[in-house]
Amino acid sequence: MPKRKRWSLDRKCPHLQHVEHEQELVLNPGICSHLTGPDGIDFYLSYDVYQPRHDLLCAECFKNIDFSHVYVVCPECWKHAFNAHELEECAGKPAHFKPPREHITTFDEPTMLDHVQRSDVVAMDIQSQGEHVSLWCLHHNGRVQRHDVSKPQHSSDNTFTVELPGEPLSLVLSPSGRYACVVQTYDSLLHLYETSTGALIKTLLRGDYHVQHSVFPAQFVMYEGRELLVCGSSWNRVNVYDPAQDCVCLTTPPVIENTNDDDDDENDGIDYFYGRLYASPGSQWLVSSGWCWHPVGVMNAWSLPAWLEGEPRHNETHNQDPYFLVSDDWDRIATFIEDAYFVVWGIWHDSSVIRDGVMILDTTSWQVTKIIPLGEMTCQALSWTGTHLAVLDQEGKVWFIDIDSGAVVGCYDEFVVVQIYAHLMIVQHHDMLGVVRADNV
Repeated sequence: MPKRKRWSLDRKCPHLQHVEHEQELVLNPGICSHLTGPDGIDFYLSYDVYQPRHDLLCAECFKNIDFSHVYVVCPECWKHAFNAHELEECAGKPAHFKPPREHITTFDEPTMLDHVQRSDVVAMDIQSQGEHVSLWCLHHNGRVQRHDVSKPQHSSDNTFTVELPGEPLSLVLSPSGRYACVVQTYDSLLHLYETSTGALIKTLLRGDYHVQHSVFPAQFVMYEGRELLVCGSSWNRVNVYDPAQDCVCLTTPPVIENTNDDDDDENDGIDYFYGRLYASPGSQWLVSSGWCWHPVGVMNAWSLPAWLEGEPRHNETHNQDPYFLVSDDWDRIATFIEDAYFVVWGIWHDSSVIRDGVMILDTTSWQVTKIIPLGEMTCQALSWTGTHLAVLDQEGKVWFIDIDSGAVVGCYDEFVVVQIYAHLMIVQHHDMLGVVRADNV
């Protein structure tokens, strides 16, 4: 038997450092001192910020992240040792590291809607109130239909017809399902309807200045028992409307005549294009993932209560602009964890996304409090189930992340998932749509 060769920390890397903080582990390659022991413990090759990240971590160290056993080794030293085959006889083989992924088998069976064809649906949204779940679909012929997936026959009611503006379109439901918005996703028009009668309450516009570059901001919030609509009213302004009072605007700022004078910029509004809008579950916070010239993506966060209680331009004057929320892109994928945390997809540095994963921000300071790298995982939507972070990838699989450990603890891949809402997943099987609950994750 050939003699087992092992990595020697003291003789191979002159740049050896001790890692004390988790952020350093995220941004630097590392090596586990346990690998120099007599048992030849497994090692993993994962990804660094701009190139393969060289982590030599035994399974136990990665599971518990004991920083006293983690060191930094420069890529050149790793490359030298790897090319010299000094690691080939260690137990295990180099592999792109991924956290342990156990398939959870406690998902409910999907409730399939045999009479709904995916190819006929333009946009959809889910309304959930306790055990009652409804899937709302906007069809190509302009018909809006509610499907009650809580009932045995999955009955359809609240059917009404709308005038379809140019596509692509989004369908946005109020929490109770009383109101629905048909929105031109990348254009200037929003129709607000009362769902029980199909009556058009109001048509709202955000102008036509560069609207094709960002998602129309539109989101319902519950505030003091009222369902309110927050949506764009100009390229650089959003307002709050009360649908129950003829869509009266609750946040109209003082009207300022635009003289195209630079001195009037402070009064005319902020130089900021509002984009995809997020509301915290308790309606305490709103976040826009918009952009400003030249262009650069900027997330703007503000307090809904302060906005509605005497500060009509609070969202413009109280602009939260942490460094980590500036990036090369906008309409970023994000979600809230209750009212306390905001989760953004993509780990970025110096305004550029450098790694797949999420950053978690504390809403009291809007600073990053945790970074969770997720290997080569892709993302088209994020959602908080109540216990785990759900990541819908580009293949239609949903991964469930434990935010305390950063580990992937479950995956749903029985059917292709097309959208996620909290603990609910809209799935597609052939041309049929269905809903799956993830209550037991």
